[in-house]
Amino acid sequence: MTTDGLEKQGCTGIAITPCGTLMAVNWRTKLITELDRDGKVVKQFTSPELQQPTCIAVSSNSDVIIADNTAECLFIFDHIGRLKKKVYKVLKEDGSTYVLRNVSGLTVAPNDDILVADNHIISFSPDGAFKRTITNPPVKGKAGGFYSGITVDVHGNILATKTERGRACVEVHRIQDHILFYIDSFSDKLKRPAGLITTPDYHVYVCDLGNDSLKKYKYR
Repeated sequence: MTTDGLEKQGCTGIAITPCGTLMAVNWRTKLITELDRDGKVVKQFTSPELQQPTCIAVSSNSDVIIADNTAECLFIFDHIGRLKKKVYKVLKEDGSTYVLRNVSGLTVAPNDDILVADNHIISFSPDGAFKRTITNPPVKGKAGGFYSGITVDVHGNILATKTERGRACVEVHRIQDHILFYIDSFSDKLKRPAGLITTPDYHVYVCDLGNDSLKKYKYR
């Protein structure tokens, strides 16, 4: 697939819409492009407020959610590209302020909650209101890990790739609970895991940049 929405080596995020088309974001051109399965452009839109859009997700009602670290903002557009809401600083349940400046993973849960990952995972309601912290950030002054991809499977499990102190893994969480377990391979370890997708039969595919490979794991 080639189109001006994917040019300049700037396409950094992709998502599937409820109707089965692809939605891609290009941080260089600031274009959000919808493509059919043959690669034909269905529509494109942008916004003058986008600065460096890198992550994208699409809800069940076709809202398009964009994370922009330079703008330090989460943008929510409707299905034709009209801006519905901007989420900047949010007040968390512990009283601390969260700024969206290092988002590396973005996805939508089955209930359309928005999940954002950087050095921890937090959730927002479909309209962008803060809901809760799913994993805690590192203790202030101490080095911590960083998430590089996040997805939710059809069974309600959150799967996220994480690297911490030289150890890379996939964490598996329940949306309402703490971490269930980690996925790793002793014979062929993950080195620099990035994006990931799941199948209904509990397999996860992980793009590992450190090994130039796509790895498949069974997690149940």
